[in-house]
Amino acid sequence: MNQLQDRLKDAYAAAAGTVGPENIRQLDEQSAVITWPTAKPQRSTRRWAMPLAIAATALAVIAATALPQYLTSRSGNVPASSLGEHFVSALAPGKNLVILKLSTGAKTATVTPPSPLDSFKAAATGNGVRYVVAVARQGRCGTSLYQFRLNSAGKPSRLTPFDGGHVHQKVNQLQLSADGRVFGYLAHRCGTAGADLNIVNLKSGQHRQWTVPGKASISQLSLSGDGGRLTFGASQPDGSDTAVYLLDTASAQGPVVQRSRILVRGAQFGNGEKVEQPRISLNGRIVYFTSDSGSLAHAATQVRSINVRTGHLKVLASTLGAFFTLDADPSVHRAISIIRADLLNPYALVINLRTGRFAKLKPSFYVPDNGTYVW
Repeated sequence: MNQLQDRLKDAYAAAAGTVGPENIRQLDEQSAVITWPTAKPQRSTRRWAMPLAIAATALAVIAATALPQYLTSRSGNVPASSLGEHFVSALAPGKNLVILKLSTGAKTATVTPPSPLDSFKAAATGNGVRYVVAVARQGRCGTSLYQFRLNSAGKPSRLTPFDGGHVHQKVNQLQLSADGRVFGYLAHRCGTAGADLNIVNLKSGQHRQWTVPGKASISQLSLSGDGGRLTFGASQPDGSDTAVYLLDTASAQGPVVQRSRILVRGAQFGNGEKVEQPRISLNGRIVYFTSDSGSLAHAATQVRSINVRTGHLKVLASTLGAFFTLDADPSVHRAISIIRADLLNPYALVINLRTGRFAKLKPSFYVPDNGTYVW
């Protein structure tokens, strides 16, 4: 019994000794996130199962005491950061990223590209705290990836490059899973037709890639909370039909459309209907998307949902005479939209993705010119 007690004390001391004020990273402190190393072979852990379990418990207790607001689950049910409930960023093509306070629409900060010659091409956040941005320079084929964090006042930390985060491709789509472990991006090749969809596990460094044909159009990537599933919108090369696809990010590499399954087609809702802007729930079970007629003369847009397992479809909300964007919050319970019924006076509203109810935001709320929100 004394030997067992000694082993437990040793395991606890080893765990407690690894956590202290000097090595707990603060919210506004930067770190190199994308290193993309070669994954190391896993070793057998059965022999150390009991001591490691005790050590992990000690670590969890200490870390929870130090950083209770920012701990997240490792499952698909990742809790949303409280910052995602209070702030949202707005991005207009090539311009600055503006941080807004949701309650008033007032600007709390502006994030500018590293150089006046650079421009933002895309941005993503998984939890409303950490953001990733793609930066490109006109006349050059290549994209640099940067990161920053928001503090509780909606102020960003310094823009810092990812370690190894330069891609010799044109990146125009980014996604970061809510648990912060999986990073996805769509990049067009330099000098040749076609693109690649990439998924990087930031913990193991494992990198998977699926090819996109030269004439295919892929848009609106969305990752589940743990990064295990990804949805995207796609159109046929001739533009005859659109569809929402679901990809298992552990599937074999190859042509992305062949490795994915179709959840819903635009043709299901009528001739000329378009389905796009998918947003997948944290647990990966429900996908929200928009469908519209694509006609200015008879504009009508619906927000719908589909159950990934059963295929059950549901209409959540409908608007007449409006085209809008759809960007879900970190919990994927709500979405913020830009309504463009009047192209000269677009406005923003929030849609409850569970009930379909929506509320128009204050007229003072900043709406990016031809841009979108990153929530």
